Amino acid sequence: MTLILIMLIAAVVVESSLWLKPVWHFRNAIARILMIANIVLFIAAGITHPAIWNAVLLYLGLYRSVNMLRIIRNRLPSDYLYHATWRTSQVLILLQLIVVFLAYFTHYVNIPNHALLYVSGCLILLLNLLLLLHLHRQLRVTMPKMLTQDGESDHMPSVSVLIPARNETVELQECLEALLRSSYRKLEIIVLDDCSQNNRTSEIIKSFAHDGVRFIPGNIPPKHWLAKNHAYNRLVEESNGEILLFCGVDTRFAPETVSQLVSELQSRKKNMLSVLPINILPQQSSILSSAVQATRYAWEFMLPRQYIGRPAVLSTCWLITRKQLKNSGGFNAYKQSIVPERYFAKAAAATNDSYSFLQSPKTGSVTTNKTFVDQKDTAVRTRYPLLRKRPENVVMFCIANTLLSIFPFALLITALLTGDRTLLAVSSASCASLMIMGLMMTKLLYRRLLWRGILLFPMQTIIDIILLNISLHRYEFSEVLWKGRNICVPVMEVIPRLPKLD
Repeated sequence: MTLILIMLIAAVVVESSLWLKPVWHFRNAIARILMIANIVLFIAAGITHPAIWNAVLLYLGLYRSVNMLRIIRNRLPSDYLYHATWRTSQVLILLQLIVVFLAYFTHYVNIPNHALLYVSGCLILLLNLLLLLHLHRQLRVTMPKMLTQDGESDHMPSVSVLIPARNETVELQECLEALLRSSYRKLEIIVLDDCSQNNRTSEIIKSFAHDGVRFIPGNIPPKHWLAKNHAYNRLVEESNGEILLFCGVDTRFAPETVSQLVSELQSRKKNMLSVLPINILPQQSSILSSAVQATRYAWEFMLPRQYIGRPAVLSTCWLITRKQLKNSGGFNAYKQSIVPERYFAKAAAATNDSYSFLQSPKTGSVTTNKTFVDQKDTAVRTRYPLLRKRPENVVMFCIANTLLSIFPFALLITALLTGDRTLLAVSSASCASLMIMGLMMTKLLYRRLLWRGILLFPMQTIIDIILLNISLHRYEFSEVLWKGRNICVPVMEVIPRLPKLD
């Protein structure tokens, strides 16, 4: 371990000097050397001294190599690249030094391995129980009040339903047909054709013109604008409603939905609502599809976001007053954000607590139907930006997710193999709490109890870690295609590569 510490300190000194201004000019060559050295160093350490601490050091060392690869690829603006890679390097180095300190501490203090397992198992059990209690509370406080007002009353505010559409066919038609069955009287429906690559999308929208659906032709978004945000901004400019309701074409509304949501907004005295929809269970569904979608909900629903000032929000269906949107800066203030509604929710929550996140009402329900491929693409598109596009955040999130969701099952297997009854009790309780949360999440997802939810958390964690790292890789080194567009350019401010001359 001493040799590893010496080699780690040497690598830290060399790597830290990379961001000195004179050295930065030679960053490409130095980063290549450091990337290879990091991999060789920690693989050698893992082979010669196999231990859990070395495995963690290897894991962190691989991400340090990823950080060096960011410098080598040089896809980002120079100033941003300089500060972003410096911050990532310092955080990962600090984490490695903490791991080395813990390894030395447990070795020289001579703490028995079973004692470490007891302590870690108890701490994880406590955290999982707290998450379970928080999930139970969230299920209670996000229930709608079910106070529906008369949607035909002249005293109700006008509502504009705003839908961006690109390369859509059947789903767009079904979405508009559902909206036109709405019982809400003062309803305006506007659909923007966001430069679709086929003519079918605009034809579908125009076919509903006699029912009052307004068609807005899209245009190429300006530089630094995410296309969806630019489409939303255009829709807001064209709308007249006092309340703006945003949704995707995969969203379905019951006739009472708009009345129910407006009633919830007014009865709660809020300026913004975000709705957690009911998912339609496909006829040939799998644990994979359940895990991907449940992960998206778990990120928003289970974490105690109210304590860190980042309220839960989903882009499937959300509504906001025109005044609140304007006071929040509108889409122009968050033109590059992959989830701009998160900032609007944060601003509304900070203004007299005027934001709420709620489940879809049972009557007047909001439903959605996404295939596994759509869920996977959405996860890749959103995961890395939601962690602020920082590899160090990915590292810490993956470690925390593994400890909370996978480590209890590893402890349970260890207890069964060793016959340790104390460890068996602690790990069993922790696994049971995870399985209960899995059942609760699948019931929230589909509004029905599915026993596959028992396997949700270990499966969900593995899939989430894979998709999160795929998201990191594509944003940093490849491209993220969404509706035929590479959204890395506006989100990451990637420097587009010019085509090679023949």
